[in-house]
Amino acid sequence: MTNKVHGFVGTPDQSLVGGLPMLTVTVDVDIATKSATTDSDSMADDQDVITHNVALDKLIEGLSTRAQPIIMGTPAVDGDNWTLNFAVEHDDVFKANDGTFTAFNTELSALMTAALGHSVTASVAAFVF
Repeated sequence: MTNKVHGFVGTPDQSLVGGLPMLTVTVDVDIATKSATTDSDSMADDQDVITHNVALDKLIEGLSTRAQPIIMGTPAVDGDNWTLNFAVEHDDVFKANDGTFTAFNTELSALMTAALGHSVTASVAAFVF
């Protein structure tokens, strides 16, 4: 059975198309996901795991305040910084009226700083292939 919506055939699936803007976010805190150990004597390691997972969670939460990431890469380390590539439908939601990401970078840094309890610098930029 086919349903027509405004003269077009509706389909039960969605497909991604080309042309999605790719962005890169860079942070100065480890955002790699980690798993807790089963050793009960390693409470410090478990706290480290929680901190890393909270950092990634808050990063994604901060990005999602403006747009839902459609595609996300794996966090990667680049010197002292961690990067995460992602795609959204419209990258303009991250930009201020002047076309820069400066205001959003400040908001994202403040969100992560508040969540982790220490200063975090976050920066969103267009992905360079």
